[in-house]
Amino acid sequence: MEVTIEMAASINGLIATKEGSEDFLSERNYQIMLDFLKEYDCLVWGNKTFQNVISWGEDYINDLKDITVIIFSKTQNYSTYKNVIYVNSLEEFKKVCKEKNLNKIFVSGGAHTNTLFLENNLANRIIINYNPYLLTKGINLFEGKYLEKELQLEKVVKEKEDIIQIWYQVKEKTMSDLTFMNKFKPKERCIKEFKYWIICIRGKQTTLGAAVLLLKRETTSVANLLPEESEEFPEVVKWYENTCKEKFGAVKFNYIIMMMHDSFVHYHAFPRYDKNIELF
Repeated sequence: MEVTIEMAASINGLIATKEGSEDFLSERNYQIMLDFLKEYDCLVWGNKTFQNVISWGEDYINDLKDITVIIFSKTQNYSTYKNVIYVNSLEEFKKVCKEKNLNKIFVSGGAHTNTLFLENNLANRIIINYNPYLLTKGINLFEGKYLEKELQLEKVVKEKEDIIQIWYQVKEKTMSDLTFMNKFKPKERCIKEFKYWIICIRGKQTTLGAAVLLLKRETTSVANLLPEESEEFPEVVKWYENTCKEKFGAVKFNYIIMMMHDSFVHYHAFPRYDKNIELF
């Protein structure tokens, strides 16, 4: 899945007034979005953004009749528009995308919807259309819980009506970013890295090959695992167990997830043997 977040904003990053008005933004921004959508499988909005667009008039909605529109809403689940689908969670969103083979995703607000994709590490690119306008109070591009992301400048485009369009790539986390798990020394002890998980050898080898299977995203509960993280986990376990069987002759495995002192998702893994193992 490839996800782009695209938004129009004032020069100081506000997308609407405190009351939700976007009148200070040029109508050119809507045409920019429509041009982008020719290259994407679906448009994603929050319900407030969708209701705002509906209030502009049917012409704006008719412009979207040939594209799938997915709306995040906790209260609404049905639309009279045939191309509009309501979802109430990321899990339901991903299910819809899988069923309809939607791979290129275009997210365009509101602020909480933008943040939802960023905080779950789903956004690959951010495109901001900075309009020649300034206001000191309003709704930010991203709102919700505290979040930090490192971006890499991709390109700058001078649009019509003095709009400056800036493209950023969202940088993926590397080993040096995994500071929350420093206790397990991922830089020194990592023996295998996956997209969402890493395997680190344990400093204390209670049994030969004892390791820690760590989620690369900081979250305090297994219940918060994203579908793609859960889907990858059996692959992680399979690699670990096969490696221990081939290298050391392990016959079974025990896994412990306590998180008593280190409150982020990780599993301690212990191979078991039916004989004494001599390495040297």
